[in-house]
Amino acid sequence: MCLDRPVVLVLEDLHWADESSLAAILAILHNLAHVPLLVMATLRPTPRTPELDVLLDECAAAGTRILQLRSLESADVNALVHHQLGGRAGPLLSSIIDKAGGNPLWLVELIRSLTTEGWLMRDAEVVEAVGDELPSTLRDLVLRRLRYLPTATLDQLQLASLLGEAVSIRDLAAVARRPSVELVADLSEAFRARLLDEHADAVVFRHQLVQQAIYEDLPIPLRKALHRDAASALASSGADVSKVASHMLLGAEQGDLEAVRWLCEAAVEATATAPAIAVKLLRRAIELLPAGHGALISSALSSQRRCKTPGKSLKPLPWLRRCSRGRTATRSTSRFASHWCPRFLFRIDRSQ
Repeated sequence: MCLDRPVVLVLEDLHWADESSLAAILAILHNLAHVPLLVMATLRPTPRTPELDVLLDECAAAGTRILQLRSLESADVNALVHHQLGGRAGPLLSSIIDKAGGNPLWLVELIRSLTTEGWLMRDAEVVEAVGDELPSTLRDLVLRRLRYLPTATLDQLQLASLLGEAVSIRDLAAVARRPSVELVADLSEAFRARLLDEHADAVVFRHQLVQQAIYEDLPIPLRKALHRDAASALASSGADVSKVASHMLLGAEQGDLEAVRWLCEAAVEATATAPAIAVKLLRRAIELLPAGHGALISSALSSQRRCKTPGKSLKPLPWLRRCSRGRTATRSTSRFASHWCPRFLFRIDRSQ
């Protein structure tokens, strides 16, 4: 055929090719360089067999041109979304789309899944999502594309997803209870697959939807237990109070006195800069209190009688007062509210 006219041979998904197919391509490379034949192949960074490595090395030695596709720019993402949906994305849908990290495959599949499962609504030219969770069809697709990774790598990605989009190796080693050098070896395939990247001293998921898909695949009871274990491990490693408390918040059960202490400490730290977070932490601490332990929060906060936040308007937390008056108030929450309402004060409105 090449003797009659130039030929273009296109090979897709070369990473899935078997040994015989790779051997045939290698034979073309060595024996048909003199004919008008252009071979174009597409492949992902992983999986990568030894035979594929040999072929790629031979191609590089022969002067093959390699094009590495980059993430789509913001304008290109918007154009693709408009082409797929016939309108522009609303704020919530835009935040979900950002999780694709400019990857056109994830972006198209994300839009397709949201459309198929009826999670989109249209108002004139604006298309908006009805929720921020990933559709189950997309989550399954993402997980299927990760199954070729070694089990050890998948296990570490699962723990990393628990810790967030960006994770320090030190924290991951503490939660995994393994030396950092072993984790680096386990995560090497994830870096090679371009699922992870480096940013400063942290390991970062390149696409947030991959992190979210792995995380949401964990059954909720297991997720809570892992968060609680992570809190204990981080506490033992000397992690910041806020970091420990964030996992206590997600994993502690009622009656967990250690979690109550951590939440109170984190609330004290947060009052000056993030009072809303302090309220959330203290509210959760009260929910975790068993009957008869109302003085626990008081003792945990004994060193912080009054917040030193500057401002004109300082007043008690009204929800603490309500703790001692509501029908569902326990003796423990009543004692806590009556003791701390006059003392635990902070600015909630500078303008008043």
